[in-house]
Amino acid sequence: MEAATSAARTMKTNVKSTSLKTYGALSASGYLSEKEQQIMAAFKDGHTFTRQQLVQEAGMDINGVCGRVNALIEKGALEVCGVTYAGGTRKPREVLRRAL
Repeated sequence: MEAATSAARTMKTNVKSTSLKTYGALSASGYLSEKEQQIMAAFKDGHTFTRQQLVQEAGMDINGVCGRVNALIEKGALEVCGVTYAGGTRKPREVLRRAL
């Protein structure tokens, strides 16, 4: 039983390592996933959005939007261009645009 558990851990580690290498290669090559392309499509014609606004615009949930936006910022496709404040809570929200 112990050997099976050890093999499972090794396998899991190998998959993770391989996945990370593949992700890194795709990110470096400028590849955009389908969901990232969906987010980028919202920024046509110079529009700016907060992550919360992108939920409506892209038709995705907030977790999906935040993950894709963070990846796109890291890839240099999007950038933060300002801050706005939410109506009732006055929480600061980053305003995003296509990178110049």
